[in-house]
Amino acid sequence: MQKFSWTVVGMSFLITVIIQSVRQYHWGISELLDLVIGSSPSFFYVVGLAFVIPIVKHSCAIRQFISTVVFIVLGALVYEYEQLLTHRQFDTNDLYATFSGGLVAILLFLLTRSLIQLKPIQDSKPGSGLTIQRYVVHLFRD
Repeated sequence: MQKFSWTVVGMSFLITVIIQSVRQYHWGISELLDLVIGSSPSFFYVVGLAFVIPIVKHSCAIRQFISTVVFIVLGALVYEYEQLLTHRQFDTNDLYATFSGGLVAILLFLLTRSLIQLKPIQDSKPGSGLTIQRYVVHLFRD
């Protein structure tokens, strides 16, 4: 689980940095692009921060992970609300991106936990090599 968590955290950080650095050059081209580059940092912030917990704690229960994600989402929502109160940049799409990031983080966690618990099926023919299921299980095991 730690390898996968490091991958998610690294990818979230990398994507956020890339979007933050290029969005000023691509702003105003289309509404869809503005939505994606404007709200995706909120999405990747939640996903990346949620997967720090399995890195720090070697074993993370599902209930603990979900409660952590809920607190991360609540913290991000408080930050968005604070932007509204201080008359800074407030965007309702960031709220949706934050909620979506929380849901994706929980779904990714549940998916990886279920893949880790899979036991590979024996091939019908001996020596037939690495199956896709074995490869996926090997990828997520530490």
